[in-house]
Amino acid sequence: MGGDHLVRAMLDGDWDIVAGQAFEKLRATEHQLEPFEPPENWLKFGSLDWGSSAPFSFGLWCVANGDGLPNGLWLPRGAIVRFDEWYGWTGKPNEGQRLEVGDVAKGIKAKIGATKVSYIAADPSMWKVDGGKSHAETMLGYGVVLRKADNSRFAGYLSVRDRIAGDGDGKPMLYATKNCHAGFWRTMPNIIMDDRHVEDVDTDQEDHAYDDVRYA
Repeated sequence: MGGDHLVRAMLDGDWDIVAGQAFEKLRATEHQLEPFEPPENWLKFGSLDWGSSAPFSFGLWCVANGDGLPNGLWLPRGAIVRFDEWYGWTGKPNEGQRLEVGDVAKGIKAKIGATKVSYIAADPSMWKVDGGKSHAETMLGYGVVLRKADNSRFAGYLSVRDRIAGDGDGKPMLYATKNCHAGFWRTMPNIIMDDRHVEDVDTDQEDHAYDDVRYA
C-alpha cells in the first residue's frame, strides 16, 4: 500500500499534492467558494501577519450564522470564510513590497471600505517597541485598531487543521473564496511540516498567509 498522498492521487485523481503537506485535506473542490458579499448580519473580522522585506498578509473573514445565502450557498453555523485578502508581495515568491506601516494601514482601511469589521487579530510582534512607536500604535493613528492574536503555534496549527477537516458530518468549517489567490490559495496548499519540530510547520517557507489564517 502506498502513502496517503499516493493513495489520494490514485483514488481521487488528485495529483496536486506535496510531500509532507501540513493540510492534506485542503482542496479547492471542498474549500473554495465563488466570491460573494457576506450578509450584513454575519460577523466580519480581519487578520494580519506583518511583513516588510517578506510579504504581509491581511485577510477579511465572515462567520456563517446558519442561514442560506441568496445564491443558494449554505454553510454550517460557525464556519469562517476568507472572503477577501491583501497580500503584500511583489509577485515574486516570499518577496515583500517594503511598504511603510502607515501605507499598509491606509491600504487596510481601503480594503475594508464600508464593511463593518468587529476586530482585526494581528501578529503580536506588531506591539514591539524599539526606540519609537510600535507598528500597532502607528496603525492606530490611521484608524486601524488591532487586537493581539494568540500566537500559540501548536494549538493554532491544530485549530486550522480541525477547521479544514470539518465538523462531525465532514462539512468544512473553513473556506476561502477564489479571489484569495495571491496569499491563501497560492501558498496554503504548499505548507509543509518541519522535519525537526514535527508538531509545527516549517517556518522557512512562505507561511505568511498561513500565519494570518492561524491568527483568525
